[in-house]
Amino acid sequence: MKVSEVKRRDGGIVLLIDGERHTIPNLVVEELNKMEEVEWAGYQLTHPLESKVYLTIKVKKGAEPLETLIKALDKLISEYREVLESLKREES
Repeated sequence: MKVSEVKRRDGGIVLLIDGERHTIPNLVVEELNKMEEVEWAGYQLTHPLESKVYLTIKVKKGAEPLETLIKALDKLISEYREVLESLKREES
């Protein structure tokens, strides 16, 4: 997977995620839209036969879109790490 910045404008950013379809972008957008500093977030496939997604994030005044994305990703990693640890404990 490769992520590159496509466009940055007032309180917003558009990223191109190459090598991904719905799985990760859907989780990330759902987490972003729960955050107070996010006005809205969404994603769009470039084409149904391609594994490329545009991820768009618009944040409220005073927030930084890339920092907000990193915060959302950290939260998701933490949540899924807890799930993994729980499964490992059940397995023991």
